[in-house]
Amino acid sequence: DLSKEYLEKHDVTIVPLSVSFDGETYYRDGVDITRDECYQKMVDNPKLFPKTSLPSVESFETVFRKYAEQNIPVVCFTISIHLSGSYNSASMAKDVVEEDYPDAKIVVLDSQQDTVSQALIIDQVVRMQNDGIPFDTMIENTKKLMGTARIFFTVGSLDYLRIGGRIGKMAISATGKLGIKPIIILKDGEVNLGGVGRNRGKLKKNIIQIADKYLTENGKDNFVVSIGYGYD
Repeated sequence: DLSKEYLEKHDVTIVPLSVSFDGETYYRDGVDITRDECYQKMVDNPKLFPKTSLPSVESFETVFRKYAEQNIPVVCFTISIHLSGSYNSASMAKDVVEEDYPDAKIVVLDSQQDTVSQALIIDQVVRMQNDGIPFDTMIENTKKLMGTARIFFTVGSLDYLRIGGRIGKMAISATGKLGIKPIIILKDGEVNLGGVGRNRGKLKKNIIQIADKYLTENGKDNFVVSIGYGYD
């Protein structure tokens, strides 16, 4: 979730996931379809449940090879391993490229994040790079940062998380029968139940309270905060 302008300015390359609405044709995120177009399809067709596909080994290999040929170090942040198999694809691609370029410096990290928090971690790496922090020190600093990141959110429907296997049976049983909605926390790469409620407006306030508590306990001045949304 980084803008095209940001990606170009800071030489950040996205290896996109793909999404399919019929199980046959897959569209690359940000290449063949925009986020708004994807969400609009879901809103216009409430019974439509898109399927995502992780990037291939070849997709990661192409990017890694481009930088290895120029002797430029690479750090790759994949979506949490609990949510996607992207880490495995990137790791295999790293091994393939290093066979041809033994001196290549390629680090593949499970970001333990997704969407906006993943973007914030990448932005911190860009800042460290711009400040001239040595590569290895930058990686160590980043690993410490990743464990502190959180996403606090709610959804209008649990159906997409349930069908996509992104939320546990306990959370479904705790909310599904009573017509109440969850507060969800992405922590250490996993989706966890953080609370429940019936009124969406109240849920939003509760999210702010939960996030504020976490920030207060861990020092607000140490954090960068971003607000994200799916369909507006």
